Amino acid sequence: MAWSCGRRSPVPPLAGLGVWTATLALATTNWLADLGALGLAFLSLGVAIPWRGLLLAYAVGQVAASLPLLPGSVGVAEAAMALALVAIGTRPAAAVGVVLVYRLISFWLPLPIGLWFWAGTRRMEGQPLELASARLRAPPAH
Repeated sequence: MAWSCGRRSPVPPLAGLGVWTATLALATTNWLADLGALGLAFLSLGVAIPWRGLLLAYAVGQVAASLPLLPGSVGVAEAAMALALVAIGTRPAAAVGVVLVYRLISFWLPLPIGLWFWAGTRRMEGQPLELASARLRAPPAH
């Protein structure tokens, strides 16, 4: 059992690898794929990839995204990454376009997919599909 919460994990443990090694390998793969998505955003707009500063711009965007200024750091992460790209030599209009394509792929497109899976999980557990905001607006029961 992967963790003891009363159910078996749907994902079997990786054979022969420790939990920390597997976690690090999966996290690194995730970061590299995300960095690849940023590179593909450059290619999709026909902008030359600034190889020397790509990792820096990505890291600046990730740090900004982790700041709890706004939900999902919407706007904060985009501005920080665009400024970093401009600082490494990308034209401002191209930097904004690249960042918007990247955030569309890496942030906005997964949201409806996650919502679909969340709704499916709630249905399987027999729980109502209500969002937290709906519970907050409900009048108190007397």
